[in-house]
Amino acid sequence: MAVASALAGWVAVALGLGHPLWASMGAVATLQGLNYSISVQRGIQRLVGNVLGALVAVALLSLSLGFWPSAAIVVLLQFAAELLVLRNYTLTTIAVTPMALIMTGLGTHLGPDAAMNRVADTLVGVVLGLLVAAVSISRSDSHHLPAATGATRRS
Repeated sequence: MAVASALAGWVAVALGLGHPLWASMGAVATLQGLNYSISVQRGIQRLVGNVLGALVAVALLSLSLGFWPSAAIVVLLQFAAELLVLRNYTLTTIAVTPMALIMTGLGTHLGPDAAMNRVADTLVGVVLGLLVAAVSISRSDSHHLPAATGATRRS
């Protein structure tokens, strides 16, 4: 996880993305699966949830809400995330993404473009998390890989 997190952050910096920590978190979240197939599933769910959550965030950030309305929305999104976390990771991420962006924007103004930055950073993190998972797969989890056979093709 440390390798994937650091690699994702470095790649995000190299690509000029604004929030390399989001890339690192994407890599770590992807690697939370108990095996490779669950890691792939989590990576896809995180990415889809971030894309859909970014669309929600674009709408909310476009409203230029003040502190108290933003704080109220953060509380509602946190409540939704807590209710959804045991049911569906994609839905949880849809709630967490705008919540994180609104919270980030409380200290400074964030425009809707921040939501797209979140998606780009998450994409980097998920891809690198999956690559690290693929190259570090354990022998006991390699059952999903095609078997290498020495047999020749029959005509």
